[in-house]
Amino acid sequence: MSNEMNDGQAFAGPTWLGAWFAAFAPDAPPIVLGQGTHPRLLAGHTRVVGLPLRVLRSPTNDHTPRYDWTGDLSPDALADRLAASRRAFAWDLLELDLLTPQSNAARVLVSLPEPWRRTDLRARWETPVIDLNQAADAYFAGLPQKLRANTNRAENGLRKAGELIARDLAQGDDWLTWLDACLALEGAGWKGEAGGAIAQNDATRAFYLTVLQHFHAMGVLRLYGLTLDGELLAFNLLVRDGHTWFGLKTGYAQDWAKYSPGNVLLRHLLKELFADDGAHALDMLDPVTDWKRRWASRIEPRLRLRLYAPGWRGGLAYHAERFARRLYQSPVGQRLIRLARRYP
Repeated sequence: MSNEMNDGQAFAGPTWLGAWFAAFAPDAPPIVLGQGTHPRLLAGHTRVVGLPLRVLRSPTNDHTPRYDWTGDLSPDALADRLAASRRAFAWDLLELDLLTPQSNAARVLVSLPEPWRRTDLRARWETPVIDLNQAADAYFAGLPQKLRANTNRAENGLRKAGELIARDLAQGDDWLTWLDACLALEGAGWKGEAGGAIAQNDATRAFYLTVLQHFHAMGVLRLYGLTLDGELLAFNLLVRDGHTWFGLKTGYAQDWAKYSPGNVLLRHLLKELFADDGAHALDMLDPVTDWKRRWASRIEPRLRLRLYAPGWRGGLAYHAERFARRLYQSPVGQRLIRLARRYP
């Protein structure tokens, strides 16, 4: 396994970022904080409390499980690179999304020397997590009784209907054929109706094919499928990054919804993940739906970090946002909000 996968930052590696920029920002020249593998960001414009700002953003979107920076950056070295990047693109705000509290980027950015101390780090998203470093029997016994009973009943019903098999489809030579079947299943469900299925967008499909073939070659891809007499009923696509498995995509056949094939498959794959000694958690990713919450051990925050650049514009935005937040949280602010809702 490569260093890219060992350090727990696969989603900041060159393969992931190269595919991301090609698919989702092909015409945007990235700003690089240094040379080689240093952070690669997007330049753009935004507003904070109505003030127009030039912003550097993390290359993240709905297809990004989490974000971080690789390498061993010191605060002083990063401050020099930030200053150099401002000479290339006079940005006022650096904004990174989907950080974990333990992320390398958050660690170094909140430790910057003056005049780079104007930072704001707060939880903006949540992700449900299943702890895998506990006893499997204890985890399953701790699930809601109704969930356990319904999953047992669903699996029994499916087994009566035919030959039911749950397995990792990524282990065969035909895994790309199975991947196409999984993407077709996703497109036939509610995601397809909403226009958000992978197969419906050529750029999105190309992105996933690139990164999934890379992860498959690294041995950290799992494509669990549930079949009934050869018919695909559900799938769960996982990628391992460091000690964590990430559930990138799931789908199920709506015609079989009353048998909860997604729950049946999840229980089977969890039994395998609990047997993986190096895995500590399964991150089911944002949003925290009722279905995920029933299986989750806990809910983790994902953070947004804002760094306001030195200068009057960055300082004004920083203090204006802090004032607006305090006003919003105050009794006077809450009263104004209620009045605005009553008299729109």
